[in-house]
Amino acid sequence: MAKLIKKRLIRNWWLFLLRGILILVFGILALINPGSTLLALAVVFGSLIMVSGFFFILAAFFNTQNEGWGWVLFEGLVDVLFGIVVLSYPIEVVKIFILILAIWVLMIGIVQIVASLHWRKIYDGWWIVFTGGLASVIFGFLFLSNPFGGAAALMIVIGIYAMLLGASVIYLAFRIKNLTSDG
Repeated sequence: MAKLIKKRLIRNWWLFLLRGILILVFGILALINPGSTLLALAVVFGSLIMVSGFFFILAAFFNTQNEGWGWVLFEGLVDVLFGIVVLSYPIEVVKIFILILAIWVLMIGIVQIVASLHWRKIYDGWWIVFTGGLASVIFGFLFLSNPFGGAAALMIVIGIYAMLLGASVIYLAFRIKNLTSDG
């Protein structure tokens, strides 16, 4: 069984290469133009949700004899509606997401600062938690003051990550290609 899997991996090494190249290209695009890449992701996300909703609606109609089919239909309708909203207002959806992220980061930062001050007496490394909390509060306020700028910064981090991931998947593809199907 293991030999069969290895043989198939070797035969299809190019799929790993293709995946790595696509991830790498996405990372480069995210660094070159983070705002447009983020909006494109919002459009892809909205489209996927809408398509998923259509499949749920179809599944519900094909299974009306089963109990609970109405819930499947309801989920499909919610997905389609949400997809339409995301596709109609992608910039606003991105801003709302960043605002929610900013509020979360801000609250976590406040909690970390308060906790670190309580830990001063019992933990020598309290200042590390305090510094992390302070950084979270600063980033939270920055994201709140400029949601789209915060989103662009987030895309830069994601772009760097995608480039590293893409490069590692490309490396893996060539390692797989050079395997022998013998032992």
